[in-house]
Amino acid sequence: MGMAVWDNFLDYLSDQKRYSSHTLKAYQNDLRGFFSFLHSQYQISEPELVVRDMLRSYIVFLLDQGLSRRSVHRKFSCIKSYYNWLRKFQGLSVQPTEGLSLPPSPRELPAFVSLEAMQNLIPLLPEAEDYPSARNRSLILLLYGSGMRVSELCGLQTGDVMLSQNVIRVTGKRNKQRDIPLGNILAGILESYLHWRTNYTASSEALFLTDRGKPVYPRWVYSLVKKWLGMVTTQQKRSPHSLRHSFATHMLNAGADLNAIKEILGHSSLAATQVYTHNTIEKLRRVYQQAHPRA
Repeated sequence: MGMAVWDNFLDYLSDQKRYSSHTLKAYQNDLRGFFSFLHSQYQISEPELVVRDMLRSYIVFLLDQGLSRRSVHRKFSCIKSYYNWLRKFQGLSVQPTEGLSLPPSPRELPAFVSLEAMQNLIPLLPEAEDYPSARNRSLILLLYGSGMRVSELCGLQTGDVMLSQNVIRVTGKRNKQRDIPLGNILAGILESYLHWRTNYTASSEALFLTDRGKPVYPRWVYSLVKKWLGMVTTQQKRSPHSLRHSFATHMLNAGADLNAIKEILGHSSLAATQVYTHNTIEKLRRVYQQAHPRA
């Protein structure tokens, strides 16, 4: 049973689990790194020959390389999934990950931009005088006003904007679609943008296009967001994901229901959304310490 089995495993993740191409690439790289280590250290490449001590030494090797615990946990999860698949579909009898526990991964709080910074940014965004200015303004405000992922934004088509219902339809992880409500202001901004978009000659139906008429892509969006956020904040993390975190945190601080935020963000479980409650608790703690006479 050699490394060629990876292809069947990845096909299973793609066809049955509906994993994204980004996740599949990460799994492929994780498995390649693991079996490269086994080949160099133990001169083996067959998964059935792997024992728990080999996997434990690989984890130590990763930590010695300076990888974060979060990254090590992800790689371990990939290997564990691979062996579960081998046992279920390939008749493998060994499971070297069984009984092996990793140190808990520290929970990092999402980096978000303050409400004050976002309020300062909005007047700085360019008014729609041509297609690029209309695009840049609406793109950034859509990320902040909807909380969608950058991959979801890059996959938007013009037909996904349904102004008659004040919603935008996005395709999230594992091709799951959801409708995100649009406030009146954001809907008006998108309506204005669509006029510019209609007059912009392009063969693609993508909602947002580069200056060359090609669909925007994550690296391009990242550069745009980093540039504009740099005008109102000096924090290190200035990415599209920062705007997603800002959306969730500001909504929660304003009293939005956690379950509603979960649905808008497209989280599969409430646990993923609950991380934002920590930021709210910290805000309440500061208010209490400043206002309560016996704090």
